[in-house]
Amino acid sequence: MIQTAVQDYLIENLARKTSYFPKAINKTTVKHHPNYVAVNCNLPTYNLNVITLRNNQFKMFKESLMDEIIAFTNESLPMSMWCWERYSEVCEYVKEIGLTEYHTAYAAMAAKVNDLQHHSSNIEGFQIKQITTKKEVKQFAAIIASLYDKKEGKAMQQQYEKIADLPLEGLSDTQLYGGFYLGEMVSTGSLFFHDQTVGVYDIATLASMRGKGFGSAIVYYLIEQVKQSNALYSVLEASPDGLGIYKRIGFHPVGNLKLFVNKNLIS
Repeated sequence: MIQTAVQDYLIENLARKTSYFPKAINKTTVKHHPNYVAVNCNLPTYNLNVITLRNNQFKMFKESLMDEIIAFTNESLPMSMWCWERYSEVCEYVKEIGLTEYHTAYAAMAAKVNDLQHHSSNIEGFQIKQITTKKEVKQFAAIIASLYDKKEGKAMQQQYEKIADLPLEGLSDTQLYGGFYLGEMVSTGSLFFHDQTVGVYDIATLASMRGKGFGSAIVYYLIEQVKQSNALYSVLEASPDGLGIYKRIGFHPVGNLKLFVNKNLIS
């Protein structure tokens, strides 16, 4: 596995994932620039207004990147920006113009699909399934939103209400999953397929249901779905709390991602 090539696969999967649903929603702007992807959902959300840098050709996109950040600031919209830690010139520049680094460090991880290890979890009363109905998507959104403060969570739910109106059955690029305990959705996860990769995203469990193994169970289930795909690599971004489980499954760190936000520019 050549690390820089896998990094390219990972960041492109992330960029495509962040823009996939927004490009089908009215009043959302998606720009696929050769050097980055920018998504503006016109909602006050750091998680969904996202710029993802595709490469480090900084001199080619410095001015247009500045324009994107100014546009969010002028509308008083929160935004975030993903880039590799090794893009030191970019990192220094965005800090100089007022972006601040998010407090959580994210490890980029990847694995060859054929090298992923089988794990299973059998929790009585717990079932995992792919979700496609409006009701299920709204439940999915509520769990994701519960990870954040009230304002951020509300904006995320507003966006997912629009996603719930889209036809979700039979999509080849993305799949949403819910973990149901005694009939109630308590955990979430998703997969995004692009080119030779499958990205693992949106792993979350209701706070009241943590510590019962539901999060691990949905991760194991998603990995089994990944292994049935034709992809060469699986990729993800892991917080420090998630490193252990992903390493046990067969993922390896391939670099560190930085996340910057414009909080100080709009406060």
